[in-house]
Amino acid sequence: MKKNAVRKTLLLVSSLLVSLILCEIALRAVNDDQFYIWPPNLKQYFLPDASIFPGIKDTSFFRVNALGLRGDEKNDSDAVNIVAIGGSTTECLYLNQNETWPALLERYLNQNSDRKFRVYNGGRSGLTSQHHVTQIQKLLESQKWIDIIIVLQGINDLQYSLALGNQYARKDPQTIYDESFLISPLNDRLPFYKHSYLYVYLAKVKKAIQTYKLGQDPHGYQYVQWRKNRANALGIVDTMPALDSSLCDFQKNTTAIIDMVKAKRKRVVFLTQPVSWDEKMPIAQQKLCWFGWIGKNQNENSGRYYSFSHLKQSMDKYNTLLKEICAANDVECIAIESMLEKDTTTFYDDCHFNESGANKAAKIVSVYMNRLRP
Repeated sequence: MKKNAVRKTLLLVSSLLVSLILCEIALRAVNDDQFYIWPPNLKQYFLPDASIFPGIKDTSFFRVNALGLRGDEKNDSDAVNIVAIGGSTTECLYLNQNETWPALLERYLNQNSDRKFRVYNGGRSGLTSQHHVTQIQKLLESQKWIDIIIVLQGINDLQYSLALGNQYARKDPQTIYDESFLISPLNDRLPFYKHSYLYVYLAKVKKAIQTYKLGQDPHGYQYVQWRKNRANALGIVDTMPALDSSLCDFQKNTTAIIDMVKAKRKRVVFLTQPVSWDEKMPIAQQKLCWFGWIGKNQNENSGRYYSFSHLKQSMDKYNTLLKEICAANDVECIAIESMLEKDTTTFYDDCHFNESGANKAAKIVSVYMNRLRP
């Protein structure tokens, strides 16, 4: 009896090992070793509530192409290809596919033009300039067709610094690598036991599910709670936060992006970060805001928030630094923060564009780029 039990156990273990090996072989055969900011061919509908998102109406469709970028498929070999990189203010999650500022930029660039322009949206919520360095490096290495990169950054660098306060530190390279792309090849820096494609595949599935659950609220009801958290804050901090370390990293990251793009002989255009914050914000506008928390995240924090006045001054520091870096490196920078109204004709909260705001931002960028067109 014991021998039969041992034989059955060995047979079961052997069968399991063979199955795992076959799975590993199959995954290695189909893996394309590409970097994808979003899972290719992802599709989702959103039903934003107009009472939560002023300036957004109707159902919104979110579609990712085969390249892992939001937008149409790449099928024009002679087009000028532009990739927009950024966080949620580039992602435009609750705007319909053709209402995001990158999509509208494509439409405006192609009006009265002899050349074809294609604009792909590589924005994803929560990413900082440190992530953008990794994203741009990998995209330029693997996607030779990219001609121009537009970068909108700053808001997440600021909020990351505010949340951590004196505990601020750069994220480690492995974390940045994992967060920059929802799907990516094996990383040589991984421990040996993580070099299995099966391990990586299961980890990617887990990460994709977590990302979906945390970030994809079809109606946007999470915004109601986030706004309540700020409205019911235990305290409002009316002093300037310590931003020196974050600003130093922001400068390093931006300079690294510039150096990489120049080395590849590509064109990069930076956009300053627009926000709705102002010293004299109307009460109705204040009630739409939820940024400025101190602590882990929107729901788990100290209950203390920075004042709108000091949030504005802090954002100004990043925007000013960005303009200085670009000027020093002879790189293009569009100061769109100075050209947009700080109200619900532009934003539905602290910094995210509604339909009108995305349209205005796209027009500003297109006018600038058309002026420089040969």
